Parts: sequence; structure tokens; C-alpha cells
Amino acid sequence: MNANDQTLARCDVCGFINYLSVVTDHFKKKHPRNEKVETMTQDTKEQAISDASTAECNETSSTSWNDPQTRLLLDKYEEYMDAVGPLKKFKNKKIMWQYIAKDMYLALRD
Repeated sequence: MNANDQTLARCDVCGFINYLSVVTDHFKKKHPRNEKVETMTQDTKEQAISDASTAECNETSSTSWNDPQTRLLLDKYEEYMDAVGPLKKFKNKKIMWQYIAKDMYLALRD
């Protein structure tokens, strides 16, 4: 594993955060004329987390989930959880959550 696979970075344009090699690729494809990719230090990681938690606390309007939405989330989680693993439908939980998000979007869109 090289250093680019272990260093987190953030796209200055849209805030996309991932490993440096992924963000560099994202930056080249999506933002060819924009600013450089900023490598995150421990301080910038902590600041980003702090900013996100402060933003969540300062929201005046929040969206509450109703019972059917919550039930759908839990049902999808239960349905897909057994399908996570190296030789199963989902390689990891991140991919599982992406499928759950897509399923919920399709089921709940207006």
C-alpha cells in the first residue's frame, strides 16, 4: 500500500473527501479548471468534523423520519446485512448502504 492509499484529501471545489489518489482522479475528471487538492492534516480533519457537528446543531429546521420510513430503513438493513462479505452480493458495508439509499430513494420519492 503506498502513501496515496493512506492519506486523506479534500476537493477544494466541492468538499469531496477520500484517499488522495481517488480525490486527485475525481478532481481531474470533475473539476479540470479549478484549484488544487488539499491534503488533510489531523488538524483539518478535526476542524471538518467540528464544523459538521456545529452545522448540524445550528440547523433550525430538521427532517424527522416517520414510522414507515424508519421501518423501511431497518427492513432493508436486515435484508442486506447477510449479503455483505467477500463472496457475497456486497463487498463491504459501504456498498450495502449505497444500495439501501438507492432503494429508499426509489421507494419514497414523490
